[in-house]
Amino acid sequence: MRSTLLTLVAVFIFKGVFAQQYREIKNLADKDFDEGKYFEAAYQYEKLADSSKAINLAIPTYVGRNQSPKRAREERPFIYYRLAESYRLYQNYRLAENWYARVIGANYDADYPLTRLWYGLCLRANERFDEAITQLRSFMADYKGDAKYKTIAGRELSAALYAKQQYAATPLTSIDKANIAVNNAGGNYAMVKNNGEVWLTSTAYHQQAKRSLNNIYRQQGDSAVAFVAANSNYADYGTPSLSKNGGRLYLTAWHKANGKTSLAIYYTVKLNNRWAAIKRLNKNVNTDNANAMQPRVTDDGKRLYYASDKPGGFGGTDIWMSDLDDNGDAINSVNLGRQVNSADDEQAPFFDSLKNRLVYSSKGFTGMGGFDLFESYYSGNQWLAPKNLGYPANSSKDDLYYFADPIDAHRAYISSDRQSDCCLAIYELNEQPFVIRINLTACNSGSILHDATVTLIDADTKRVIRTIEQSVNGSYAVSTYDRYNYLLRIEKAGYLAKTLPINSKLTTNTLYSSEICLDGYTVNKPIAIKNILYNYSTATLRPESKIALDTVVAILNENPMLKIELAAHTDSVGTNAANLKLSQLRANACVEYIISKGIDRKRLYAKGYGESKPVAPNSLPNGADNPEGRQLNRRTEFTILGK
Repeated sequence: MRSTLLTLVAVFIFKGVFAQQYREIKNLADKDFDEGKYFEAAYQYEKLADSSKAINLAIPTYVGRNQSPKRAREERPFIYYRLAESYRLYQNYRLAENWYARVIGANYDADYPLTRLWYGLCLRANERFDEAITQLRSFMADYKGDAKYKTIAGRELSAALYAKQQYAATPLTSIDKANIAVNNAGGNYAMVKNNGEVWLTSTAYHQQAKRSLNNIYRQQGDSAVAFVAANSNYADYGTPSLSKNGGRLYLTAWHKANGKTSLAIYYTVKLNNRWAAIKRLNKNVNTDNANAMQPRVTDDGKRLYYASDKPGGFGGTDIWMSDLDDNGDAINSVNLGRQVNSADDEQAPFFDSLKNRLVYSSKGFTGMGGFDLFESYYSGNQWLAPKNLGYPANSSKDDLYYFADPIDAHRAYISSDRQSDCCLAIYELNEQPFVIRINLTACNSGSILHDATVTLIDADTKRVIRTIEQSVNGSYAVSTYDRYNYLLRIEKAGYLAKTLPINSKLTTNTLYSSEICLDGYTVNKPIAIKNILYNYSTATLRPESKIALDTVVAILNENPMLKIELAAHTDSVGTNAANLKLSQLRANACVEYIISKGIDRKRLYAKGYGESKPVAPNSLPNGADNPEGRQLNRRTEFTILGK
């Protein structure tokens, strides 16, 4: 009896100790979550939610308030949901997806109606687009609460649909993790190149600060050197941007205190090969009670683009621009406007002076999820509507900090967490050339044509992009990196030129056609035009005749140096004089129609031959009428006179 009593006392003491430990862990997890420390919160909630970890900690999974198994069961939905939320909010979408699925699988989602929204978001981020679409549509159909969550769901649904489309297309750009120092552990982002040097931001744990700090590094060989060697105030430094000559550096510095982060833009100049102390930009950029970050200075050092949540924007962080004085400080500050900025966040601007465009990241325009990269061209004193850069520049996660290589115009660098559960890494984008390949033959014989001239033309500006004149067995290939709407013009002596439209939206890297042939011609040899019809004894063109003449117009447009004779012929019915007059009127009518289509009159010669040049007998040998022959003689022809 005494032994049994001691055992029961020990069990209650044992349970009480573990219940206390459970409560301490939960309180710590709740505190971390409320303070926005989601990584730490997830670590603590995981101990409570995962039965194997609970056993390892000697924490009974059924222990809850007052050591009641029933109360513990009541807490389990909360623990599962909070754990999923913690993972999502520090962007570990893989583990968040797992715990949201467990909430739904245990039918706890009735108590947490936003579960399917966030589950769909995680599925989208993890590239499970069909499942994401199903969950988001289900949420939008069933949810009856705050309308803002339906708005979020609609945006996520659009992102999932767009991402699915993008991933299905054949990419025109390759992407690989950049082969640079410190791009393997922790967060690495915002890379730039300047005079052969690589600068970037990297995150590493700081023992004295007892947290991870961001710092700027400059690559030297296979290692990297910290820009701020002594960091006694435990500040974060990042997003370097250098003037083209490398003499001025702009950066973001930020401090974390009392759960709040304050960001501002600083700059420094190089004197005697040493960097001076950093100086905070004036209030044109760094406004009181607002954040300014991610500076990008233009090549000429006269303008700075940056992101800020200062008053005067359109919501969240916006892209702003400041002109710089000779000392590098800001003269003014201008919001880039509604074309560039949305009601959500825009960040990490880069001005590409080669293409006169701004590349930046946004959450507010239709994308693939998270931050997507967009480009906006500057034309006619205004920024044009932004265009999504598409896959693979963008992914289902965050993609930021575009930087065009200063040496290779077809290479760029971005920062993305697409392959990580926590951190940004630097990726290298390389444009793949768009190759247009044709096999060229003669239409009448099928023989291979060599020595043609193939010209690639910008369809909008008519600018010649590239010309080639050599072929391999009649095969011609033209390559380009630019994605314009193109015209492909093919010319060869003795053949009518041909112009083909090439759609810039083709998703394959190569356009191949074996159907392209050219029609040969001989100078002063007539070519009949079929279906040129007139009303009886008149020179009035019938509608079908105009359609046939449009073919001649097309030939003349494609061969702008050609001159032609437009000849009309009659049969022998009627007098010779009447037929000669009628044929001339008909030839004139054809020429006038062609002129009405924009062809220069100097390239056209109208000639009526009457009945003088029959191609078939008007009567049979026995003197009877020959209707078939007369029909052949009533014809219209054009003859190439030369160039």
